[in-house]
Amino acid sequence: MIAKNITYVGIPLILMCDGNCKKAWGNGRPHIYLDDVASKVYGIGFPDLYHPDPDRNGIDEDDWVWLADHELGDAPDDNGMVEGGHSKPIVNADRLNKWCARQCERSVMVEEDQDFELPNLDRRLYNIIPHIREKTNLG
Repeated sequence: MIAKNITYVGIPLILMCDGNCKKAWGNGRPHIYLDDVASKVYGIGFPDLYHPDPDRNGIDEDDWVWLADHELGDAPDDNGMVEGGHSKPIVNADRLNKWCARQCERSVMVEEDQDFELPNLDRRLYNIIPHIREKTNLG
């Protein structure tokens, strides 16, 4: 884990992450919509042409799961997302920048002495809580 003291919208916070930048896709991390289990994977590097229904009729776009690290290759170095002039860090000296705070799915910002949990991307991460769902074949 790596951490850095920052000021975010005027509030002193600590920005932390697991430091695994090669697996950091940002908010566009490939995911599966759960109410359309037969659909393909979406996100950066997975063109929409894989989707059987381009209008996404009947899909709840808030009910999705990010794929686990072991289901994906390494994330692209440049995913096209920029925050305050900062892009995804490529070298360690650039880590914990504005992109990390606003885009990275592996980071959290907390107040000092606040309990926290880093996202565990060793397993699929559900958007809607609870993370425990009825048994479903997610393909």
